[in-house]
Order: sequence, then C-alpha cells, then structure tokens
Amino acid sequence: MATIDETPEGLHLRMSSWERLGSLHGDLLIPRASVVSSEIVPDPWQILRGWRAPGTGIPFVIMLGTMRYQGLKDFCVIYRRRPAHVITSREFGFSRVIATLNITERQQFTNGDGTAADNPPG
Repeated sequence: MATIDETPEGLHLRMSSWERLGSLHGDLLIPRASVVSSEIVPDPWQILRGWRAPGTGIPFVIMLGTMRYQGLKDFCVIYRRRPAHVITSREFGFSRVIATLNITERQQFTNGDGTAADNPPG
C-alpha cells in the first residue's frame, strides 16, 4: 500500500510495484514549496473529479492513476471507502494527490470513529 513520507525536500508518495504498474506511474515527490494544503477525508470517492486516464479503476474498489478534469490532473491511489490523505499543490504536475491511508496512518490521523483528526502531515 502506498505511503506518504515527509522528507526535507517535500512529501514523497511511495507506491508498491503493483501500484506503480496499475497507475502507470512511478513514485511522486511533491516539493515542499508546492504544497498548498493537506487534509484527511473519510471517503475519497466523494471528491474525485473527471475521468481516469491512464490507470486502473473499478468504482468504489480501486482507483490507481491520473484523473483528468478541465485541464487539471489529480493522482490517485485509492482503495475501497477508506480514509485518504489529500494533498493540494500548485506548480506541480498534479493539482491534488489522493492516497488511501495505510493502517498505521489511519490510527495516527483518524479518531476511533473514522473521522479525521486535526494533525495531518504537510
């Protein structure tokens, strides 16, 4: 499962080999200066926009790859209806990066009821 690590250069989205294959993309490094906001959303499917190209998708099961919408692009690594980290950026190849939280991140950044806590990284 993809992870988002904070590094001195910015936020690094690291994907598994299968995720890289399914998304037709490599890992991403979002420069710190490009990050506008960072938040946790309970259901990332509600905020998706546009159509997937390229990538892999089965609605409400998996979404890997690029979503295109009115000249903008979002990069997604979404599984089922699990909480996700949404990083909004500017002057970067993607306007948003949306990635499902792994188990450790879910425990750290969500309350017991699945709602977002107040301390996402970024």
